[in-house]
Amino acid sequence: SLSGAELELMNLAGPVTGLEMMDGAGSRAPTTNFFSRRAYYVNKMVIGLTGAQLQAELDRRMTHALTTPGSLEFANAFDAVEARREAER
Repeated sequence: SLSGAELELMNLAGPVTGLEMMDGAGSRAPTTNFFSRRAYYVNKMVIGLTGAQLQAELDRRMTHALTTPGSLEFANAFDAVEARREAER
C-alpha cells in the first residue's frame, strides 16, 4: 500500500510520473525531469529537489499538518462519531 506522501506525489506529478519518481533512478533525479517548465516554476515546493527529496518534503508537511489544531479537532470529532456508531451496534 502507498503512504500519504506517495499518494500526494502521484497526485502532484500524475500517477505514472509519481511512480517513476519513487523508484530507483527517478528518486535520485531532479524534479525538473518530471514537470513542464511552467509547472516546475509555479510550484515552489518542487524547485531544486530530487524525487526522493520531494517525497520526504511531502511527508514532512503532511506529518506536521496532522498536529495542527484543526486536524486534531477533526480527528476527535471523527473518533466521537465512530464511538457513537459502535455503541449503537
